[in-house]
Amino acid sequence: MDSRQLKVFLILAEEGSVTRAAARLGRSQPAVSAALKALEDQLGQALFLRRQGGLVLSPAGRDLLPHAEAVLRAVAAASLAVQPDAAAKPVLRLGLLPSLNAAWLPPFLARLRRDLPGLALLCREESPERLARLLAQGRLEAALSVVGPAEIAAVPPGARVLALTPEPYMALVGREHGFAGRRRLALADLRGQDFVLRRQCELAAMAGRKLAAAGLAVRVVAQVQRDEVALALVAGGLGLTLAPQLLAAQHPGLLALPIQGLDLHRQLGLITAPDADPALAAKLAAAMAAFFSL
Repeated sequence: MDSRQLKVFLILAEEGSVTRAAARLGRSQPAVSAALKALEDQLGQALFLRRQGGLVLSPAGRDLLPHAEAVLRAVAAASLAVQPDAAAKPVLRLGLLPSLNAAWLPPFLARLRRDLPGLALLCREESPERLARLLAQGRLEAALSVVGPAEIAAVPPGARVLALTPEPYMALVGREHGFAGRRRLALADLRGQDFVLRRQCELAAMAGRKLAAAGLAVRVVAQVQRDEVALALVAGGLGLTLAPQLLAAQHPGLLALPIQGLDLHRQLGLITAPDADPALAAKLAAAMAAFFSL
């Protein structure tokens, strides 16, 4: 077996789907399937079981997983070690939420590079659940994620959590929407409205429960995975959406309106892995705290 086969195996384990793994690897589905079959033939074991929801690890696959992760970490460390000035360039593998505000993300990362000179910064975008799993597996040094009670319960033992800033949820509407002239909304104003549902929203289920508890029925006219598409649809007048306030800054055609009676916000924070270098973690926390205090 080689490291490329093990990488395919790990991505399949994370994604649970040949289609998603192929997209992430930038390879065709037949190539991914062939790499998996070659690895399974060499080991004489099936590494995955096919279920209705996708691929799940077989007992042999679960046994292989930590060894595959260790091999790929060793390969990455070996590659880094032979680079010029490698000893002077600590690596920070930073996980990021897909729904972070793209308007402040570039200056935020630029600030990290300025405050942590010589840092080799590697960013990876994943869901809160997957970020917690990657931290536990030692595949990230830190993650900028949601740190509500459910997320904190999922972080690995020994991880450090720094709460950064709460983001209130608001109604985002286009500038031609009927609500565009309003300064705020009442919760009852949402009844019967056309909604664009942000499927990757961390609080989508909670928002749905709050609307249901208030006896409010809405019309979901679009279910969208990517925020940039959802925001474009809202700006184009298809409907409104619920989103963190700062997300409105990503599109000039949007207005953010507070909703009285909707107590909904997400808490962003920095999670550092249990085995992260303490000095690097402290510098990262200081840089993040300084940026979010601006």
